Amino acid sequence: MTNRLENIGLMIRNERLRKGLTQEELGERVGVGKAQISKIERGKGLTIKTVTKVLDALGMSASVVLKGEQEIDKNVIAYIVAAISEFAEIHHLSDFYFHKGSCSQL
Repeated sequence: MTNRLENIGLMIRNERLRKGLTQEELGERVGVGKAQISKIERGKGLTIKTVTKVLDALGMSASVVLKGEQEIDKNVIAYIVAAISEFAEIHHLSDFYFHKGSCSQL
């Protein structure tokens, strides 16, 4: 979890620098001091409210930051494996063996 927070902080820092803002300038836009922006950029003291304010000040969307942080749904994987298994069976492909969410070559 800490790594993800640090990634959000790094993303915020990179966008601040890309926009040519100092930590102090971003802090003024958000309503916090330079020290707080520094903490945020290191992934410390992050709350949803604070991150939202910072992202708004930078013209970023929270969905941009959170995208890619989703875990893969195991049900989706099971469905894909079942579909591949059915395809292999229909087309008489015997090089692969599919069983209960796993795939291995014979």
